[in-house]
Amino acid sequence: IPIQAKYMSEPIIQFLAAGQLLLLSVSFISLFEFGISILVSLGWPSRTHWIAPILLVTWILGAYYIALPLSKDFTSWHHIANALARYFIGFPGGMLASYGLWREVRERVKSFNVPEIARTLWVAASALGLYALFAGLIVPSIEFFPGNLLNSTTFETWLGIPPLVVRSLIGLVLAVSVIRGLDIFDIEVSRMIDQMEENQIQATERERLARELHDGTIQTVYTAGLLVESMRTLLPEETPGLEPSGRAEGLLNDSIHVCRQS
Repeated sequence: IPIQAKYMSEPIIQFLAAGQLLLLSVSFISLFEFGISILVSLGWPSRTHWIAPILLVTWILGAYYIALPLSKDFTSWHHIANALARYFIGFPGGMLASYGLWREVRERVKSFNVPEIARTLWVAASALGLYALFAGLIVPSIEFFPGNLLNSTTFETWLGIPPLVVRSLIGLVLAVSVIRGLDIFDIEVSRMIDQMEENQIQATERERLARELHDGTIQTVYTAGLLVESMRTLLPEETPGLEPSGRAEGLLNDSIHVCRQS
């Protein structure tokens, strides 16, 4: 925008600056929703997803329909709308994302026994917390508290560096740590594949044992039936044990039929 200001009219530059504010608020909302998504997966009620769009709509109404008509000039409005986006979306969004990632590491990632990745994600969570402070509380100079005391001008006066430099460094640390932390997904997928293969091997082995047991049982019962039948042929017709042996043979045949049906 500063470069284009030399070649474009003031209304166009103001339009671009207003669009920049909208993109800034959307980026803060995305950070806010990131934290909400993590916490919902950890047990928070799913209706908390509505907080992010409600915040965005509230900011748009306040910035474009209330603050803009009441501001004395475009620059004052731009600073106020920027500050409101940082105070009410950027700061809570960054803190929420930091807290959500911290809980994710503590309650899930540590169970994978990957301390290096856990430490990397701890760094990412800390970077998100720092970003919430430096991006959410360091605002352009405005006339009301706390922006009249803590703002970009006073920050640069105290530390000698613009807040944008600090935010960029924090963003760099955050990007590197998050990219490195994404290795946890590769580990999780590998473990899921290994578990599926192990379950498949166990299921195959159980099926083989069941089949062998099934076939062995039928064979044993069939052999017992042949022995009973052979014994009956050797007994005289008047033998008292002839009738019970016949019933035993029938029961054995019924058992073979049941085994084959199962």
